[in-house]
Amino acid sequence: MLLVIQVRLHLQHLNLLTDKGEIMTLAVNLANLVDGLSADGTIADPKSVSDKANTSTGYFDLPSGTTAQRPASPNTGMVRYNSSLGLIETWNGTTWTGLGGSATISGTAPASPTDGALWFNSTTGYLYVYNTSSWVLSGFSGSYTDLTNKPSLSAVATSGSYADLFNKPAITPTAVSDQANTSTGYFGVPTGTTAQRPASPTTGATRINTTTNYIEMYYGGSWVNVIYIGLVTLSYTGTPTVTSVGNYNTLTFTGTTGSITATNVPSGALIEYLLVAGGGGGGNTMGGGGGGGGVLYGTINPTVNTQYSFTIGPGGAGATSRAANGLNGTATTAFGLTAVGGGGGASWTPVTGSAGGSGGGGSSGSGAGGAGTSGQGFAGATATGSGGGGGGAGGIAPAGTAGVAGSGGPGFNWQSFGTFYGGGGGAGSGSGYSSNINAPGGTGGGGSGGTHSTAGNPGTPNTGGGGGGGGYGAADYNGGLGGSGVILIRYRFQ
Repeated sequence: MLLVIQVRLHLQHLNLLTDKGEIMTLAVNLANLVDGLSADGTIADPKSVSDKANTSTGYFDLPSGTTAQRPASPNTGMVRYNSSLGLIETWNGTTWTGLGGSATISGTAPASPTDGALWFNSTTGYLYVYNTSSWVLSGFSGSYTDLTNKPSLSAVATSGSYADLFNKPAITPTAVSDQANTSTGYFGVPTGTTAQRPASPTTGATRINTTTNYIEMYYGGSWVNVIYIGLVTLSYTGTPTVTSVGNYNTLTFTGTTGSITATNVPSGALIEYLLVAGGGGGGNTMGGGGGGGGVLYGTINPTVNTQYSFTIGPGGAGATSRAANGLNGTATTAFGLTAVGGGGGASWTPVTGSAGGSGGGGSSGSGAGGAGTSGQGFAGATATGSGGGGGGAGGIAPAGTAGVAGSGGPGFNWQSFGTFYGGGGGAGSGSGYSSNINAPGGTGGGGSGGTHSTAGNPGTPNTGGGGGGGGYGAADYNGGLGGSGVILIRYRFQ
């Protein structure tokens, strides 16, 4: 009442000094202000402050303070500027939330953020928004298919799952497998020991097993070896010929002695060997062909830094008299194994061919062929007037036709490469028979037989081929020299 009385007294006084219209305007404004106040001076009607048009072109000053200076007991709707976070915030009844503003730009996340706070990571270039308890990636340039500008997994999110991400690639079997690969680099294959195999593999799972040195695949309920990939390193003596085909080296030893030493042998690594003994010499005077040298083929797992020495047998001499057979070839030895030399071909008087790696052929009408050694060669053929052919490491000599000198038996086909070893020698012909031919030696170095006027031909050196039998006509003709033996070593070197 006192304030109202004082205002009215002042108005009465002003009435004496100025225009009545101006006095009325001032009176109304003052009366409105007084009516909006309570007895204690506080605003009684919120609308008298809030529901008013503001035509000011200046500013509205908000309370400002740090996060630590927030009101202890805020009311819903309170608004303030948070100087710690650089944004306007409001109390929504539960928590302080940001109303907007520029993002905090820094290399580390702001401390004590509110929901809706923005942070631009100046190190990675990504924008984040704070949601409940973590910073979540809000956006980035490019897409997951842009490999030069994709976020790392640690930058994507600290909560949620891959399914929550936007613009992610579709992961389907065809999206991964049925694609052309133009890379000139490599495709990484999982590698581990036998003990590290997956506990529950699926069909088609493929890996490198470092215990066995095999590429293996899971199929039909078990792991199956696909291909061996262990590499062997060898040193050697004896100056062999080295031939490289694909990932394999083949050492061909043609001297009389030599050796190999494995300086690197992965677990399970194997080397292949072929041991060929010297071929037998051919018989004299319609003599039987010499038998091919015995052949042994197999694999060993060499011991590292152990020297394996070997000897290579020469071929047997051909018979120089109708009274003695051609000589047997000499054995070839390596790795504790012995390949037996080929049997000599029969001459006119002894009739029966000699036994050996492969047996020598018979002579003098109906002489029997010599026996071969089991696992190394076959028997020589029986004579049918002219001599019989020598047996080969790959099969018996063909049966002869009456009065026709027999051919030598076939040799052993090395690795199915079409290279044969240990062929039997062909038999010698005679002038008293209708056929006067050089009976061919067996494939694999066998020498052909002589005619009624020629000696038997020698077996091919370093094949173990038997010598051809000598012919008969104006004189007795000698048998051919057996071919010398050979050793082949084959191993994976790359």
